[in-house]
Amino acid sequence: MIKKILFRIILEEAIAFEEKAYQFYKSALSRAVMGESEGVLKKLLVAELKHRMKLDELQRAGNFSEHQLSDDLKQDEPIVLETPWPKLNPWSTRNEILETALHKETQAYQYYKNLSERISLKTVKDTFQLLAEEEGRHIQWIQEEMGREGR
Repeated sequence: MIKKILFRIILEEAIAFEEKAYQFYKSALSRAVMGESEGVLKKLLVAELKHRMKLDELQRAGNFSEHQLSDDLKQDEPIVLETPWPKLNPWSTRNEILETALHKETQAYQYYKNLSERISLKTVKDTFQLLAEEEGRHIQWIQEEMGREGR
């Protein structure tokens, strides 16, 4: 079975997600509790901005009002990013910030990977595949940073 979706909505959602990620990391950098973790947050901040720019470029590149998504993957795989980025409060700890970042980066990885597998248009597929790979690297960065706490 094939689902027709408004591709523009997917792009807008992904752009909004990347903007919220950028704002989250920007806010996290202002926390004194981050200490040595500032380096990974700065890398993530820059990466999220680049992701947004890639998605903006894809959106400007063509008229993607409708596109076919194959419906042969599991039903529980995300087509939309469901949970919002939480706002940080003054009491957010370094671990809370990193755990939230890990959860959201994992969600983004799954989302982009799923889209890259379901979209047949090559330029779009390649963009989502690249974003999934980059989100996978972000997961590694965060896990490495979380592991540094015990050293």
